Amino acid sequence: STTLGTAIDTFVRDLVKAFNTNTLDSLDLNNYKNINESLPMLKNNILNILLQLKSQGYTVTSESIIAEGAIQAIDSDSNMHEIPIAGTIDLLAYNENGDYILIDIKSRHDAKYNKESWNTYSKQLSLYKALLENKYGIKIKDIAVLPIGVSYKTPSLDKPKSLNTVLY
Repeated sequence: STTLGTAIDTFVRDLVKAFNTNTLDSLDLNNYKNINESLPMLKNNILNILLQLKSQGYTVTSESIIAEGAIQAIDSDSNMHEIPIAGTIDLLAYNENGDYILIDIKSRHDAKYNKESWNTYSKQLSLYKALLENKYGIKIKDIAVLPIGVSYKTPSLDKPKSLNTVLY
């Protein structure tokens, strides 16, 4: 699913770039064969979101933006450690008022999206928000998740025949 998620991320980033440069006609869906046949529907849904954001005065960038910094952590012996962290921002929307919206793409085998999912993802996005605000001095107005349901056969593993069998 990671490869599929990466393919979806790439498609959405390419779609945003084509949208921003008025080159949608040159976006060849055949370049994304490893994504299932519902790609035209996904394209239309993403375009609707982009148009909605544009109508609210936002521009969406899909350029690679790295959120990086460090967090302080205390171990079981009460020793303080600084742990470097980094993550790639999927999409960042901004307007001329300096309002920013952090958007993270989440491809899920289970298309259900609920409060539990939001609680999990909001921790990651809150960390990205803090890192961006500290590094660039901007104010993130909102964080959002763009959930994309994907379909693929769930892999299964046979039981190892011996304890010496290690799967990586």
